[in-house]
Amino acid sequence: MYPLRRSICLVAAGLLLTTLVVGCGGGSLTVKGKLLKNGASLDASTLAFAKTGSQPLTVTFKSEGEGAKTYPAKVNAEDGTYVVELPPGKYQVNVFIPKTPRVPARVVELTKSEDDLNLDTAK
Repeated sequence: MYPLRRSICLVAAGLLLTTLVVGCGGGSLTVKGKLLKNGASLDASTLAFAKTGSQPLTVTFKSEGEGAKTYPAKVNAEDGTYVVELPPGKYQVNVFIPKTPRVPARVVELTKSEDDLNLDTAK
């Protein structure tokens, strides 16, 4: 094989490998948690209203920076747990519970999957 042709093939193979590694590097995280109030599970009446009211209980993760994207969590209104899949990054977390005072947003940095990212609605 000619030296120039061999060099071009090696560069092309290197670029292909780099593209595959970088393209697959981000991945997706699974974040699970529970909604709390002052460290305790949400009371049954709050969850019951959230289940039957006209506005649902929601948890959203909004990415920060240019091209921000919102990821809604799946909320179980029976027990106040949630789960969401999203890429690693920094997120503003918003919780909306109908007929209750506004829950302050919180910022979290997610680098790995979490099984207990509990959100206290009183803080």
